[in-house]
Amino acid sequence: MRLDDDETRNDDDNADPIDESTAPTEPVDEDSEPGSSDVTPETESSETDADPEDDLPEWEPLTPELVEEEAERGDFMLRWAVVLLAVLLGCYGIHQTTTLLRTASGQYMASHGLLPPSSDVFSLTATDRTWVNLGWGTDLILAGLYSLPGQEICLTLFAAVLAGLTLGLMVHISRPGLPNWWTSVMASVALLAAFPQFVAGPESVTLLGLAVQVWLLHRFGLSGRSRDLWALVGVQLLWVNLDPRAWIGLLLLLLYGLGEFLGNRVNRPGLASSEQRKLFWQVTGGVAVACLVNPFHIDALLAPFVLYGTEYPALQAYNLLGLDQPAAIDRLQHFPLTSIVYHRGEWGNWSWLNYHVIAGLLVLVAAAVTIYLNRRRTDYGHVTVLAGLFVLSLLAVRELAPAAVVAAVLASLNAQDWYKASFPQEYTIEPRELVFSRGGRSLTVLAFFAVAFLAISGRLTPERGRKLGLGFDPTLASAIEGMTADLNERLFTVSGDLADDLDRGNLNTTLRKQFASNKIRLPETVSLSSRRPGSTWTIRGSEPEHDFLVIRSAGRLAVYRDLGQDDRHRGFNFVPEQGDLMVWVGHRPFVDSRMRLYAGSGDDDLLSLHRRTRAALRLRRLVVGTGEGRQVVRVQVANETSDALEVILPPGGAKARERLDKSDLDANASTASIRSDTPQTGDARLWRSTFETFGITHVLPRLHGSSSPDYLSMFDLLQYPNHWQLVKIGSTTAVFYRKADAVNAIVPFLDSHTSDFVETAFRTVTDKLEPRPELARSESSYTSFLTQKRSAVVPSIARASHLAQILKSSQSNPGYQQALQEVGLRVANQELTGGPNSQAALAVLAQTAAIAHMAIRSANEGLAAVPDDVNGFMVLGIAYACLDDIESAFRGGDLSSPWAKRRYYESILALNQAIELDHNHAEALFTRYQRLRRLNRRDLALESLKHFDELTPLPRGAGEEQVELRRREVDDPLQELISEVEGIKKEIAQRFNPEDGSEPPNRLEHAMLLTQEQPGRGVFIGTALKLVNDDAQLAASPDVRLLKAQWMMEAGIFLDETTAMTLDEMFQELGEQGDRGASRTTLAISRLAYADYEQANQLWQGELAQLEQRRLGDALRKLPLILPPLQWPFDQLNSTMNLVLLHPSMQSEILFNVAMCHLEAGRVNQAGDELTRLLDDVPDSHLRPLAQFYISQITNKSLELIDSVGPMEMIPVEPEMFGPGPEATPPTKK
Repeated sequence: MRLDDDETRNDDDNADPIDESTAPTEPVDEDSEPGSSDVTPETESSETDADPEDDLPEWEPLTPELVEEEAERGDFMLRWAVVLLAVLLGCYGIHQTTTLLRTASGQYMASHGLLPPSSDVFSLTATDRTWVNLGWGTDLILAGLYSLPGQEICLTLFAAVLAGLTLGLMVHISRPGLPNWWTSVMASVALLAAFPQFVAGPESVTLLGLAVQVWLLHRFGLSGRSRDLWALVGVQLLWVNLDPRAWIGLLLLLLYGLGEFLGNRVNRPGLASSEQRKLFWQVTGGVAVACLVNPFHIDALLAPFVLYGTEYPALQAYNLLGLDQPAAIDRLQHFPLTSIVYHRGEWGNWSWLNYHVIAGLLVLVAAAVTIYLNRRRTDYGHVTVLAGLFVLSLLAVRELAPAAVVAAVLASLNAQDWYKASFPQEYTIEPRELVFSRGGRSLTVLAFFAVAFLAISGRLTPERGRKLGLGFDPTLASAIEGMTADLNERLFTVSGDLADDLDRGNLNTTLRKQFASNKIRLPETVSLSSRRPGSTWTIRGSEPEHDFLVIRSAGRLAVYRDLGQDDRHRGFNFVPEQGDLMVWVGHRPFVDSRMRLYAGSGDDDLLSLHRRTRAALRLRRLVVGTGEGRQVVRVQVANETSDALEVILPPGGAKARERLDKSDLDANASTASIRSDTPQTGDARLWRSTFETFGITHVLPRLHGSSSPDYLSMFDLLQYPNHWQLVKIGSTTAVFYRKADAVNAIVPFLDSHTSDFVETAFRTVTDKLEPRPELARSESSYTSFLTQKRSAVVPSIARASHLAQILKSSQSNPGYQQALQEVGLRVANQELTGGPNSQAALAVLAQTAAIAHMAIRSANEGLAAVPDDVNGFMVLGIAYACLDDIESAFRGGDLSSPWAKRRYYESILALNQAIELDHNHAEALFTRYQRLRRLNRRDLALESLKHFDELTPLPRGAGEEQVELRRREVDDPLQELISEVEGIKKEIAQRFNPEDGSEPPNRLEHAMLLTQEQPGRGVFIGTALKLVNDDAQLAASPDVRLLKAQWMMEAGIFLDETTAMTLDEMFQELGEQGDRGASRTTLAISRLAYADYEQANQLWQGELAQLEQRRLGDALRKLPLILPPLQWPFDQLNSTMNLVLLHPSMQSEILFNVAMCHLEAGRVNQAGDELTRLLDDVPDSHLRPLAQFYISQITNKSLELIDSVGPMEMIPVEPEMFGPGPEATPPTKK
């Protein structure tokens, strides 16, 4: 033990004597003689000199007492640092959908008498089942917090407060009179293991309940007061109504009682007397009875059997883990801890190991080690508690967090007991002990700071996981917004100024007039309520089909018809998280995260039925034949017998069925119909039966979430348009309604809600789009180091990404490539509408172009709000590249003029910005390489392909097909480009560093030569740019700025190092220089990178006016009266050639670009007018087939042969039209 204060501190007699020379003196009387003064002048001088030093603290030698006080202050600081760290980690952006489900549950109970409902009220499938909601109390608390100002912020604070309370109790469980530095260390390590479970939900209550329970047991051990032990009954009574895992508290008491029983048998009891042991068992019995005091009674005690036998296995089936891939703790927590070592025949899945698991295991090991060190004094109850909780953590990683909380306390107490028995308790001033005491606590503080910094900067959690913040995580908020828009019918938008009236519950006349103007009858009696003040309101009518939602979006209020209140619309969600979101936005799911509710046995197992139905909606892969003649098909199966399959071929329907003998199938390569680990795949009988049973009208493939979107299901449904009608592609899902078997009540809805890409892209006017203020900028190293790594999803960009996937799927279809070839051939032969094949090709290209335009608009809409989203620029790059291919087919491949390269520039500018934001974006690099290679940009293509090759090495064990594809697509082109570019660089080095001392050539002229486009000749943009930049004076010349800006635009260089100007600044400077034709074209193209279509059109309109003025001036200056006789015929001929050939081509290109700006901006009517003007002003334009193609889509008129042929081509020229010339007669001789 430490010495008492009177034994360790110096007595007053031993204190340092006060220096009398420095003591204050009485003032000297003025009349006294100088000699009578007691203070000499020297002394006065020394007092004056010492006055400044009197303000400093008196020096005190270091004593053991001071070391002890210092250690106590340090321990106090460390304890509260752990608490503050817990509060910090508890402040998280809510990302799990279960919080939404529980809050919705609490809102329902709050409006229906507070008690939980006896049966399910949210789903489509389990309304007749008993809903055992053991966390009903927490649901009510969450609903109450959400009703407060701040709403979701209060939910975050709930988790933060419980985290602070839990760690506050843990760090204060300590042996009195002993250092508790180790206690803080163990608590901090346990915090790293447990903080993912400090959420707005019962998980936080589990950890707090254990901390309170252990704290009360510790207090009872110190005081012996019975009230401390009986308080456990009250804690359990509250706990069991808040948390489905409250049984862990009872288990802990039973485990401790078992240890006490064993310890008493070997004369090592943990409790002081038999009376205390009797009291302990009485309290344990009271806790068991308290577990029954809840609305579900015995279910609280049976909860562990349901959890490990039903819920965790079901969650594992929905949260599959990929081998050799990192596993997020949210998915891993449902699996046994042993799965990291062995899982489904695979040993050593170490990629699933994360620092949460490592921290939890470290705490358990530390507790075991301290118990071993303290084995002569340890409480047997500690041993059994630790062993029991370790077994729980083996059963599921989720229980590792509660085990770590208790183990941290056990490690602290046993370490203190061992330290007290093994080391002297008095403090010393020995250097070794000072270094240990001060240095160890300092390192602990630095470690806490490091954890806090990693948490704030987002490095403590994965990019798509939990992040610090308040309220809903941006990804979850985006999912809520997207799900609301995707599942309901959008009607119209109104001004955002009406939000204040809606918050006050006032449905004003302005909004009612908007309903009337859109031909929607709004009943006189409606109820208006605010779901989220300032953002979401509900309008409930007294009549069916008159329920509406008003949602703030992009500064305006969007009004939706709330289909969640219409029982005719019943959706099938693909994953439970979707179901949670559906409940939150007011729709009824097939299943959600309440595994216990939907689980069962046999036919009563809705979870198994859900998974089998989901698999049945996908297509079955069948391999017909063997060897080289085999054919792979993906189809739906209508019927199956022992020897044959009846399949339904795309696009579906009664006439699309075909019989396949199983003997003709390759059984090993085909998808098995029934396997032990896979339900029936592609079985149309199964999903039809399920949908008929529950009245399902539509399906909702998952297109959002932490894992990759389920594009496979979406594409499979798209293959059968006769079975499924695509109503909407949103940011979170694609809505497919049953078409062939639609119920009569839903048919009118389907007739008016078809997702026609061509109609939407070419005939629907969209809202005005704001341009982006600047080009994309990558984060600086400083910002990247300090800010959180978070991938926020913007709904419009997510929707654009889904459209881009459909676009890529369409491009990979052989029919698309055939359509490009067919149109190119027809344009060359001037018979664009020459037959059925041509019409089919036009339809394919129209559909693809429509998807591309929709993706462009959606991506630009999202980038206007979040201008640095790499996915948005990637979508633009893909869509513009697709349009480039389609329009080139109509052009005949002529891309010689800068105006004709519009799509190329748009694609390259978008891809360059994507790479600027993510330098290692492999898809952007390869797509950029393809576009650059297409236009012979050799050095830039080499740069992209080389970087792509470094990022995507060939995987181990790659097959021959993969190796051959890699060689053909990457290796061979890479070597070819390297050889060509290196040759050019050597040539330049020789020319500009001549060995004979001759004058090098002009840099600018040589750079222009390198960038000159000629058939079959490479263009070296990057090399030319470097050649100019090597001459600082030339690079800074204003005359070279335009060329450099144009080259930098293609090369993806956003900062000119020679002038320290950004590309934005260079374009701005060029725009201020005035009206120069060359700069107009470059500036107009550059404005497309900002989606500034208004400014681009102004520049092109100005260039068009300048072209007309120059053409008229040339014609007037070349008149015979002005020019000399000898010069006139030649200049007149040249002027005429320009008027006939060059000017019409330039005019038509400019008009077409103006039209495309209108079309991309959603101004479809203006686009049609400009295209019509093109045909009127330049009827024989080379762009006539392309312009007519777009006009036919905008006007919804089929393309006729006469429309695609210019007037000059319509003049019949036949041999019979010309008579024979006069025959030549020989001259007569005279």
